[in-house]
Amino acid sequence: MSVYEVMGWAGSVLVVVSLMLPSVRRFRWLNLTGSALATIYNVIFGIWPFAAMNLAIMLIDAWWIVRIERDARRGRSYTLLPIGAGEAYLAHMIGSLAEAAERWYPRFRAIPEGPDRRAFLVLHGDETIGVIVAEVHAQWAEIVLDLVTPRFRDLSPGRFVYSQARLADVLGVSSLRVAAGTTTDPGYFRRVGFVDEGEDLVLAVRSSI
Repeated sequence: MSVYEVMGWAGSVLVVVSLMLPSVRRFRWLNLTGSALATIYNVIFGIWPFAAMNLAIMLIDAWWIVRIERDARRGRSYTLLPIGAGEAYLAHMIGSLAEAAERWYPRFRAIPEGPDRRAFLVLHGDETIGVIVAEVHAQWAEIVLDLVTPRFRDLSPGRFVYSQARLADVLGVSSLRVAAGTTTDPGYFRRVGFVDEGEDLVLAVRSSI
């Protein structure tokens, strides 16, 4: 099999795999990559109808990627809504994300009610797309759960929640912390602004309350 044939097959595989991804951002990037490889393959072998089709798909993907990244930077399409720890709707949302919770937050269990535990829904328009649970201490708060629905796993909700001190201001604390062992995906928190401090991850948002 020649290099060009490998390129053609790789492009086709990437396009097919992209259709299986729930994240819109990842779908667009993978689809763009696959379509680019397929376009090059079709141009080399003079298969012009398919070259034109894949080029059009590339342009569409590129347009959507620009829009997605722009909206993510603006961070204006989300709302952080407090909700009681004992509310049935909160339990329903966490239940709907149970598989993800078990995968990324294996230590998390039911939320006990109390003044130290605070819960929030993350909304996109009128759609609930995520859940945040924090335990508040004197000057800082520990994040014990941070989940969003598959379609919104592109970092934009997390950047909204943690940038510009949104969550910290609501909680009235000067820093947010993720304790070691809380999550199996510490890289997510690093990508939204947390830094390593010993074995924990910390986001310092202001010098004083």
